Amino acid sequence: MRYLIVFLAIVAAFLAQSSVPSVLAGSDSAEAALGFQWTEPPAPRRDIRFTDLDGAPVTLADKRGRVVLLNFWATWCLPCVREMPSLYRLQAKFEKSVFEVVLISQDRDPGLIEPFYEQLGLDNMAIYHRSEEHTSELQSHLNL
Repeated sequence: MRYLIVFLAIVAAFLAQSSVPSVLAGSDSAEAALGFQWTEPPAPRRDIRFTDLDGAPVTLADKRGRVVLLNFWATWCLPCVREMPSLYRLQAKFEKSVFEVVLISQDRDPGLIEPFYEQLGLDNMAIYHRSEEHTSELQSHLNL
């Protein structure tokens, strides 16, 4: 439950600082089209750093302008594995320029990730990984 609350806080903070194009169903904003409703301004977001499969650095700021569902997972986490097909189907419903499911693996060995994606057929999902340095940084930002 704590991770769900943290996840929702991160998504809300990111959305509040991004300007998502209004391309969904003729609405005034992507947030409204996706059913988001703000009741108070969220706290400023901290930029989260991670890497792609080739080791190139990526940040949430690189995703600015779209709604991001940020998911931290691992190949050894059974609930994470079970939710992957649902996240795959969710991503398939939207253009990545508007909405992106960002899956960040917490596995210590990034070599496990690509075979896992292939086994589950996650061909529309980018492969991202967090180093231990980046994980410690995130835990510090979130007071975990």
